[in-house]
Amino acid sequence: MSAKANKRTDASGPAALPRKRLLLTSAGTAALTVGFFFLTALFLLRQDAGSDVLPAFAFFCCALPALLGGFLAGKQMKRSGWLYGMLCTVPEIVTLCVLCAALHGSAGKLLPAAAGMILVCGAAGGILSVNLRRRKRYR
Repeated sequence: MSAKANKRTDASGPAALPRKRLLLTSAGTAALTVGFFFLTALFLLRQDAGSDVLPAFAFFCCALPALLGGFLAGKQMKRSGWLYGMLCTVPEIVTLCVLCAALHGSAGKLLPAAAGMILVCGAAGGILSVNLRRRKRYR
C-alpha cells in the first residue's frame, strides 16, 4: 500500500484534523453564545432596560456567534461552507434549548425562529468564508 493510500485510511492523520477543528469551533460557538448572553444580561441590568428589548438582544446574541462560527468552519473546511456553517451551529441550538429549559421550564415561543435564524446565520457565515478569498497581490 502506498503512502498516499495509507494517509487516506488513517483516521488519526491529517484528514481528521479539520473535523477536530470543526468540533472545537462548534464548542467555541456555543460557549461564545453563553458568554454573549451573560454580557448582554449585565449590560441590560446596568441600563435598567425594559422587557421589550430583550428579544432583540437575544436574537443578536445568537446571530453573531453563529455567523462567526459558520465563517470559521467554512474557512477551515474550504468547501461546502453552507453545510459546515450549519453543522457548526447545531451545538449552539442545543445550548439555547438547554438555557431556555433551565430558565423558563419550556422551550418558549421564539425558539423555533431563533433556531432557524441561527442555522441561516451559520450558513451565511460559511458561504462568506468560502467565497471571500484573499486577493493575490501582484508586484
